[in-house]
This record gives sequence, C-alpha cells and structure tokens, in this order.
Amino acid sequence: NHTIESKTMIAYFFTSPRNDAQPLTAEGKIDATKAKKEKLDYIKLYSKAELARIILNNQNISRQDLLNQATPIKTINFIYETDNSKMLCGHMPNHSVSGAGKLTLKEVRITNGTNTSPISYKFNYGNKSEDNPKYSTRETDRWGNFKSVGANNQFALGQSLNNDQFPYTIQDKVLSDKNAQAWLIKEINLPSGGTIKVEYESHDYSYIQNKRTAQMFKVVGFGSSPNDNLGKDDLYNGFDGNNYLFFETNLPAGTYTKTEISKLFFEDNNDYNLKKYLYYKLNVRLDGSKYEYMPGYEEILDYDKSTKISNGKLVIWVKIKPYLYQGKELSPIARNAWQFIRDNLPELAWDGYSVGENPDFMDVIGSLVGNIGKIIAGEDHFENQATSRIS
Repeated sequence: NHTIESKTMIAYFFTSPRNDAQPLTAEGKIDATKAKKEKLDYIKLYSKAELARIILNNQNISRQDLLNQATPIKTINFIYETDNSKMLCGHMPNHSVSGAGKLTLKEVRITNGTNTSPISYKFNYGNKSEDNPKYSTRETDRWGNFKSVGANNQFALGQSLNNDQFPYTIQDKVLSDKNAQAWLIKEINLPSGGTIKVEYESHDYSYIQNKRTAQMFKVVGFGSSPNDNLGKDDLYNGFDGNNYLFFETNLPAGTYTKTEISKLFFEDNNDYNLKKYLYYKLNVRLDGSKYEYMPGYEEILDYDKSTKISNGKLVIWVKIKPYLYQGKELSPIARNAWQFIRDNLPELAWDGYSVGENPDFMDVIGSLVGNIGKIIAGEDHFENQATSRIS
C-alpha cells in the first residue's frame, strides 16, 4: 500500500494487478514472467490521531488490523467496467482475456465515515460505433489521432492504402470531428442528479511558424499538356515525360480565375518570391508488378484550373520542371525512381545482375562479365534501360 500524509491525516492507496497493459514478448505474446501493472481500487483517509490511539493500546497490531479497527473519514472507490464488450479500445493484444479492452473507469463512489449512502460520479463513453472503435496498431494518423484505414479509400486510386502509406489527416471536418471523439468520455452523471455532457471537435491550424500549411491531394492523372484527359498513370511516353500533374481538390467544380487558384493553393505571403515546390508521394511501378512508394519534391513551373472535373470537384493542373536529357524533357519523378532502383534495387536496374539464391561459379562470372559493359556505358545506358522499366 502507498500513503500520503499531512499534519493530521494519512491517506492509504490500495491497488491490485490489472488484466490489461501486460508486458509482451518479442513475438507479441503476453510475458507471464514479468510483473503486471497495478490499478487503483480505493483510497481511505484516516485521522492520524485515531490511529495513534489504537496503536497505543496495542503496539504489536498489524497494519491491516489497524486499518480494520479505525474508521476512515472518507473512502473513495474506483469501479471499473467488467463487461468486455463495453471496455474502451477492445481487442487489445496485451489483455489476459481475448477481445477485452483497456482498463475503463465506470464510476467513482465516495463514502463519508460510516454513512451507508455513498455519493457517486458515473462516466459514459458513448454507445455509437465511432465512440469506441476496436484497437488496431495502425489506425492512427501522423498526429496520433484515430483514423480508420477505410478513410484512405478516397485517395487509393483502385487500391487500399494503410496509414503507413498515407499517414496524413483526412481534410474532412465531419469525419475528423467524429474521429476526435474516439475513446473519450461523453457524459458525467453527478450526485446532484445533473449531467455534464462533453463534445469534441478536431483541431485545425493554418500556419507552421510563418509558413502556410500544405495539404495532400489525390492525383487523378498525368499528361503532356494542360488539356489531356484525366486518368492517365504513365510518367512518360517514350522518352517524353508527362510533366503535367492533375489534382482533384476539395472544392466544387466551378469558374475560378488563375488569381483565385493561386491564392487558394499556391501563394504564401512569406515565401519571399522563392521558387515553389510540389511534394508528392506516388506508388511507382518499378518493374513488372513491383511497386514502391516514392516521395519527393519537384519545382513548379506553372499551374491553373483544368477544364476537366473529377467527382464533381475542381481539378487543377501543375507543370513540374522536367529533367533534361539528350534534348528531351524527361519526367523528374521517373528520374527519381530510376535513381532509387539503381541505389537500392540494382537487380531491377541491370539485366543479369541477379543470379538467384544458389548461384554456381559460372553464374557469378557471367554476371560480372555481362555488367562490365554496362558499368563502362554508365549514365547513357542506364537512362535508356530505365525507361523500359519505370512507369
């Protein structure tokens, strides 16, 4: 037991082992050899004078008998949820009961002296599914707030994105406010009969220090001109880069001037006329069926409203600065992907680089000989070979 003392009072804190928050092994199993965390069951406040009188009459009395004989001035009981289906954050991996959730405070009862009618504060965490979603290690955004993986579907372009791949906050006020309520208290029922109701909303901000905040938008196509149709996913056509990117915004389609587009998406009063850059994160096909998420920054040369619309929303196009090679305007995004596979996945960059898991001596010699010419050829050979792989 733990205690806190004042000049005339002493409070005893009584705890017991928790069933949740148990230590795990490296394999994700509960480690029964480690000590469990404790939960606070109740607090009892005693008069030091009364305890001293009891001890004076029986100096060999045990602490437990001492506290049983004394009358607590105040007792505070902490009542926890025992229904596994109502525990917050269900299906915790480190709970001793399968499907159960985190320790959930249900009620606080306060008893004064020997009074048989305690006063209580009862807590309600809501009954909707969004109030108490199940536990999942990846159901959060990069701020640590709850975000269902399903919320990323609007950015998936035909595939599912988990929160590792798309950790960004969804720019939907209604959805964000709903996510902000997860696992939080909604009502406190007071001893007086009154009720405190609590509502939550997501936080928003417009600046990081002196810079406007940025937002991720869904790419709905690439093209070689502002008038191309949406839906193309090729980074280049032959050696010509598709250096126009089309984005679906969160604004309804309508008539917007370039000045309005600039103020809405590109202008920053504190950019001091510096070059503007676009941050992207694209799932690029490296070779055959092999894909990799590629982040990067590219310089923006021009932008405006597209004549096309996507899902009833305004689409804007952005022209990025091309990578110049042999008089051609290559895609800088593809160029970054080529560099990535050359540095990290050379078996995709050079034919004959990989010789399998159990190569014999001649396989190794053949691979070395085959790549000598490619090493000598250097950049030119690589650029030509890469265009047949990256898209």
